[in-house]
Amino acid sequence: MGRSPAQQVDDAQLEVERRQIHRRALRIRADAAAGNDDEVEAQLAFLARCLDRHFQAEERWMDEQGYPGSLEHARAHAALHARLGTRAARSTSWARRRGC
Repeated sequence: MGRSPAQQVDDAQLEVERRQIHRRALRIRADAAAGNDDEVEAQLAFLARCLDRHFQAEERWMDEQGYPGSLEHARAHAALHARLGTRAARSTSWARRRGC
């Protein structure tokens, strides 16, 4: 059975998300350098939730496209998400309030 148009993964949307995630990471780096520990924790929680959603969509896209390195890519996603999740779990309520 095929996917509905609403379920289809769009490569352009994935690229927009990649850029947003990169900007979020730069913001976290700047907050860390400035010693804004509370903001860093909150931003990490937000980033972890966004990455979870993005990684799921990207992995679906890779499967749909027959991407040859999809398993290794998914493993890299899992490793990064695990590292973020440890710290981000402390601030999940902030991320929920921000809508991600």
